[in-house]
Amino acid sequence: MYQSAQIARPHISFPKLVTLSSVALFGGLVLGALAGIIAGFLWLIGVSALLLGLIGGFGLMYVIHRLRVRSQLATVGVALFATLAMYVGLYGVQYVQFLNNARTEIRAEYGATDDAIMDIAIDETLVGLVGVGGLPGFVALQAHEGIQFGRMMSSSSTRMGTTASWVYMAAEIAGTLIVSAVLAVSATRELFCERCQNWLKPPHYIGDLAPDEAEAFVAHLKAYRIAEAAACIQIAIPEPGVEVCIQRCDQPELHDSRIRLHIATGRVNGITQYRDIWSGAIDPRMTDALSPAD
Repeated sequence: MYQSAQIARPHISFPKLVTLSSVALFGGLVLGALAGIIAGFLWLIGVSALLLGLIGGFGLMYVIHRLRVRSQLATVGVALFATLAMYVGLYGVQYVQFLNNARTEIRAEYGATDDAIMDIAIDETLVGLVGVGGLPGFVALQAHEGIQFGRMMSSSSTRMGTTASWVYMAAEIAGTLIVSAVLAVSATRELFCERCQNWLKPPHYIGDLAPDEAEAFVAHLKAYRIAEAAACIQIAIPEPGVEVCIQRCDQPELHDSRIRLHIATGRVNGITQYRDIWSGAIDPRMTDALSPAD
């Protein structure tokens, strides 16, 4: 048995990087804008930020899998880019709502009708209060005034101080980034065939090993003793046993496959949980001997 060059290499082409970044930008802005609209009615401290990360992370996982991206460094960078886009979209929607409310108050008090003049006045007010105008000024104003939160179905609320508000806002962004990055990176860890330029197929169960035969089975594989290795495999032995699975590429008759051994660790909600104990590459001849293609 020999080790092939099928293990994913951490690289990404420039066109794929541009495509992935564009999707992250557009998707992040749209998702953030939707979150900004919902936040006007309901925003759960901590939970909503993590939910934003989950939705964004699963979206990145889908795109990464479709584009066949394996670079974890690039994936983390794109997750950061997507997270920033989400919060630009979120704060952008809130900023527009803030402008509309401020214009309404100015019209009611001063009778002004020119939106452009009112926007200049609002911007100058932000600069006077927090030192910067526009969207950054609005975000700084939120921290300056303090984030307000309260219990659901209750009229009482509490307002954070300026420093605590900045820490909270940074923690939300960090939480969203961590969740989305972890999910996105997990997509790059799937096994990939460099020759087929595609992910390996899901693991295919071929049989079981008695726990005391697992070490001998691996030794037979490493020594290329195909018949002896195949003889160790049984079908549906009583638990606890060691399951043997094979992951093939699109052309297993030409390229290496991946063999995996995992053992049951317990049951959760009636579903057996497994843990990998060994994996390795096997060539087409050994793949066909252990698990003939359908």
